[in-house]
Amino acid sequence: MFITMAWSADSKRLVVVTADRSRPSGERSADKSSLLLWQWEKDRIEASSTLAVRMNKVRTSSLNGKFCVSTLEQQHIKLWLLEETGLRAQTLFSTQENCDYFVDHQWAHSELINNRRVGKQEKLTSDLTEHPGLNSQSSSQIILAATTHSKQNTEPRNVIFVIEVAKSSPCIERSSKIEVPAVEGHLQALAIHSRGFCVAGTLGLFAVYECQKDRGCPYALLRCSNVVSVFEGPSPTWSELAMTTSGAVLVARAKNSGLYSINLEQLYTSRGSGDFSSEGFVSLPQKNSVHEGAILGMDISVHKPLVATCGVDNTIRVYDYTRKCCELIHDDSKPGCENTPNCISLHPCGLQLAVGYAECLRLFSILFRTLK
Repeated sequence: MFITMAWSADSKRLVVVTADRSRPSGERSADKSSLLLWQWEKDRIEASSTLAVRMNKVRTSSLNGKFCVSTLEQQHIKLWLLEETGLRAQTLFSTQENCDYFVDHQWAHSELINNRRVGKQEKLTSDLTEHPGLNSQSSSQIILAATTHSKQNTEPRNVIFVIEVAKSSPCIERSSKIEVPAVEGHLQALAIHSRGFCVAGTLGLFAVYECQKDRGCPYALLRCSNVVSVFEGPSPTWSELAMTTSGAVLVARAKNSGLYSINLEQLYTSRGSGDFSSEGFVSLPQKNSVHEGAILGMDISVHKPLVATCGVDNTIRVYDYTRKCCELIHDDSKPGCENTPNCISLHPCGLQLAVGYAECLRLFSILFRTLK
């Protein structure tokens, strides 16, 4: 079963994680997963590796000019380096004694931040330019979201780990921990952008952080709250966040309740400790284009204003977040055949779409109102 995937920054490789479900879930080997590195233009597997644990998230990056992959397990982040003999793994960061599980992570390179600028109107602030973690030539940075348990308090706490990784020899130079304020819910997702990052989770939990010069505490909290007043029904469970190319708009996937575009500039200018305003969260139009059931996967294009989703209704949908409309719907339903897409990844150019199913991986071309 294909469970998650990610394109490399140069668009030449697709990294795929599969889970072995050939045995009953009660057996230990049922959670075995494989990491595959696919050179899609040559249509061949470049390297692969198998672990006896499940990898939940995969990200691509580069260290010292060399391609690398990071994978997230419940209690570890592993770094995979591509060598002549294949993929070499090393544990980069492990859980603390009281940590329950890791939920999401992303790389924050100075190169990545600079690539998100669009024209002269989107200049980096002086704080970000001088930020030691993001602009250091000798290190890169990983932002890690986690939920922890302590012996003194049975209620889980949400924390953010900021990990600086040396580029020359992949190891941790330093790490710091940020505790998310004690609001209801636990973290599920995060997204990095040019001014900082956002984290979100269950019961509408949503928090916004901004870069600052203090290397001991590189990010400052701007706002943290359970999003309640924005929605008519129960507070949403934010299960995935994705950043647009310009870094001005965040797209959030709410479990069982659709997609929302979030104006980051408004979140940063309307500072305060109260609830978020409804103007900041805009639902992508769902009329005649809503998934019948839960959305299982979401991804955003780097160079086009497109968001792609797949769901339990066996459909794939592509949205234009600037026009706030659904561009196309592809139905994979077949009579008597279970063909549910489990994960999805848009090629950076926005012209191809990789979709993972239980037994196969399919690559679609995005044409006018259709997939081929």
